[in-house]
Amino acid sequence: LKKTYNGDAGLGYDDYLNHIDAKYGDVSLNSAITSQFEILETKASELNESIAEESINNQSKLLDLFNEMQFLSNLLKVEMTNSLEVQINYADTDGD
Repeated sequence: LKKTYNGDAGLGYDDYLNHIDAKYGDVSLNSAITSQFEILETKASELNESIAEESINNQSKLLDLFNEMQFLSNLLKVEMTNSLEVQINYADTDGD
């Protein structure tokens, strides 16, 4: 996973995913996530600064970016949490 804090790479989830040899298909899960971030950065850089203008003139680019974001979300929320054996509890415990 992409990580920078004042130029210090440090240890992160990517290191742990590599340590446990987490896979997504035939590639490492870390590589798949990193590649997906790069794809998103490239696609986002192709857009104009005005999202409102892009939504009128280039809907297909925005939808393509959205689909790539959804794929990254799947890699992080499903694939990574499963690899880390994290159980997410969606119960509302605010006392309602």
